[in-house]
Amino acid sequence: MDEKMKGNVIALLVVGCFALGLMGQFGGTWLTDSETDADTGITSESEYGLHEVTTTLSGDADTVTAMEGMLDTASPGWNEINFADKYENCTEELDAARANAKAAGATDEMFEEGAKDNIDDCNDVGAMADAGSYGGMTLWVATVAALIAAIVVMAGMSGGIDALPEQTGMIAQWAAGALTALAVLLWYMNLPDSGDASAGMTVWLTCLGAVCGLAAGAMTTFMGGDEAAEEAPAAE
Repeated sequence: MDEKMKGNVIALLVVGCFALGLMGQFGGTWLTDSETDADTGITSESEYGLHEVTTTLSGDADTVTAMEGMLDTASPGWNEINFADKYENCTEELDAARANAKAAGATDEMFEEGAKDNIDDCNDVGAMADAGSYGGMTLWVATVAALIAAIVVMAGMSGGIDALPEQTGMIAQWAAGALTALAVLLWYMNLPDSGDASAGMTVWLTCLGAVCGLAAGAMTTFMGGDEAAEEAPAAE
């Protein structure tokens, strides 16, 4: 592979890492879940982004309309929930309920036993908020690294930037790929244990972005072009 072709491939990889990182940041299908109610036949489909979950109902049109009306009345905004806001709200509600229970003579142990399901649900929402926060912040840093890598590579193809150290592009490429992978790992490690949701398309696209960044770094580090080979002294 000559230097021009190598440069084009590396440029394509770093741009891919940058674009896929942005798609991961704003994508709404890190997790997907679907559940059908046996009584109503209504299917609830949830798509989880880093910071929110969107839910849609499908099935018999009249039944869906009636169900949505009931949910809108009972829980406004049920179809699009921000994890951080939901966690703040449920924490405040639990604190108020705990205070009322203690005023009525209940102990903390009694309250926690009676409100166990609500506490677990609130903790799960908090875990989702943390997972999205850690993953999202790391992904932003990775996206910045990918942007720097793309600028350096493209500038190098048109003559380079004299003020930059020679290894800047390579370091940025490795950082972009590694940090994108780390973002997915941090998100995954902080997810709650409960739930049956499956990995969605956004996760796989973000992982592909990590592969693109790492591949660009590997090509820059280990793969020489034909021109470099021609400049090497011939063996006697």
